[in-house]
Amino acid sequence: MPRRWPVFGVPCGPARTEPFVGGRAAPWYVIDGAGYAILCLAVAADTAATCTSMRPATPYARRGTDPEAGLICLLVGMRRRPRKAGTMDFRQLEYFKAVVEAGSVSQAAKNLNMTQPPVSHAIAKLEAELGVRLLDRTAKGVHPTSAGLYLLSKGGRLVEDRNRAVETLKLMGEGALGELRIGVEPMVINEIIADVLAEFLDQAPGVRVGLTDVTPDVIVQGIRDGRLDMGCIPFGPSQFAGFVADFCDSYPVMDIDIKLAVPRNRAREEHPDGKGWGRWILPYRIPAFVGMPDVVEAALSDDDSFEVLEVSTPQTALAFVAAGLGVAPVTQRIAARSDAVALLDPPRWLAPMQATLLWSREAEISPLMERWLQATRTVAEHRRALGS
Repeated sequence: MPRRWPVFGVPCGPARTEPFVGGRAAPWYVIDGAGYAILCLAVAADTAATCTSMRPATPYARRGTDPEAGLICLLVGMRRRPRKAGTMDFRQLEYFKAVVEAGSVSQAAKNLNMTQPPVSHAIAKLEAELGVRLLDRTAKGVHPTSAGLYLLSKGGRLVEDRNRAVETLKLMGEGALGELRIGVEPMVINEIIADVLAEFLDQAPGVRVGLTDVTPDVIVQGIRDGRLDMGCIPFGPSQFAGFVADFCDSYPVMDIDIKLAVPRNRAREEHPDGKGWGRWILPYRIPAFVGMPDVVEAALSDDDSFEVLEVSTPQTALAFVAAGLGVAPVTQRIAARSDAVALLDPPRWLAPMQATLLWSREAEISPLMERWLQATRTVAEHRRALGS
C-alpha cells in the first residue's frame, strides 16, 4: 500500500502533470534546495494526499491550502545524500604545490614535464573533493586562498613525511636500515664475528646491530622465542640435536682450528694421543649440541689421570690454564695474548670446530639477515683465500 503523507500549503505554480494514487493528475514541481523537496498536488483542501511519485524519507506534517491556486502542497524533507569526506592523494598535493610555486598552471605543468590539462583537472578535482576553493585565478596567474595556504602548510609536511617514509622503507627493503639482533658465542666473536660486523657496517652504516655474547643454548632459545634474529655458534649441523635441526636453518661458515693450551712450564711434556695430562678444563655440556666435552671424554675414557673442570667459556678456561690448573682446548686467537700458557697441536681426535649461522626455519629471511649472511660469506671466503 502507498505511504500516506500529511501536507501543508505554500505558494507554488504548476509545472507538469504526473499521476498519483487514485488515478488523478495534478500539476507539480520539485524544488531541491538544502536537501528538501516540495511536491505540489492539486487536491481538495480537506483531502489527505497519497503520493507514489517520490520516495521521501522524513515528512514534515502540517496541512493547508493555497487559496489562490487552490493547490495543496506536500513539503517533504528528503534524506540528503551525505557528502563524501574530502579525499586527496599525494599526486594532487604535489601538483597543487607546484602550481602555487610556479604561479600558474601552465608553468607548473612545464616544470612537472606534463601537459596542462591533467594538472588543471587534478587541481579542480582536489577543490571539488575538499569542498573549498584553493586558488584565486586572475589574468596574472593564480594565488592560494587562505584554505590553499593552510593546505600548502599541512600538505607540504605530509608530502615530506611520505617521501621520508618511502625512502626509509626502501632502505629497509635493501637491508640498509633497521635493527638486527645477533646472538654470538664468545669464541666465534674472536674468530670471525668481529670481522663480519666490520664488513656489515661498512655496507650498511645505518643499521643498528645488537650483539649478545651468550652460550649456545641461550642463543638457540633466543632464536626459538623470537628475541634473536640470528645466532653464530661453534658447532656444525652434524652436531645439532634433533629438536635444533627441526626448527633452525643453518649456514656452515668456516672451520675453527683448535690448539691445546697448557701451562708454560709443562710445554715440553709429551702425552701421546692426549693421555696423561690430568685435568682438562672444558665447557659444560649443552643438551642442544654434541660438543667438545663429549669428544674429549670419549677419547680419554681409559686414561686414569683424566678429570674435568667445567667452565662456561674458553676465555675462562684460559685463565685457569695460566694458573696451572690443567689443560684446555682453545683457539689461537683467544690465547695469543697470554704469556702464561703455551699452545700445542691438539690430539688427532680433536677436530676443528665449525662456526655456523642459525636462524628460525619458520622466519622469513629479512633483507637485513640476508645482508648479514652475505657479509659472513665474504669474510669466510677471504679467510679461506688467505689460508688462515
